[in-house]
Amino acid sequence: GQLDGTVKVTGPETFGLELHVVLVEKGVLAPGKSKVVVHRMVARAALLDPKQGAPFTAGEDGSMQKKIKASLADITAANKAWLEKLSAEGGGGVTPLSMEIDPEQVMLVAYLRDWQGNVLQAARLDPDGVKKPNPDDDLLGDRPGGTEGDE
Repeated sequence: GQLDGTVKVTGPETFGLELHVVLVEKGVLAPGKSKVVVHRMVARAALLDPKQGAPFTAGEDGSMQKKIKASLADITAANKAWLEKLSAEGGGGVTPLSMEIDPEQVMLVAYLRDWQGNVLQAARLDPDGVKKPNPDDDLLGDRPGGTEGDE
């Protein structure tokens, strides 16, 4: 699946604000030792610079628009690589369960943060249409329900 669109944010005219946008999955099936089967609002990736976001610069109407483009497969691959690196560096054994991102569960969280790190404003955004992968790509084939019947 692909995310390709624009996030529009309206915020206060305050010096040093940063816009952050995070891709989250509403519900992830990940049975494990904690016995929690469904994990809610799992952050999968920062879609702007993870530390600094993007400087918030409001236009004449008090809003800012930021183009967002991301591949769910690329995010999954980067997350897997990071976990492998963490494990190789002695970060403990990591079992990569539920690594694939379900396009049906994707949402964005956008927030404005001040120079001290305080979150001043936040919103959840449901993308208008995350492009679903081609069922023949088998991106979600290892998940219960897979992509069969999703037309």
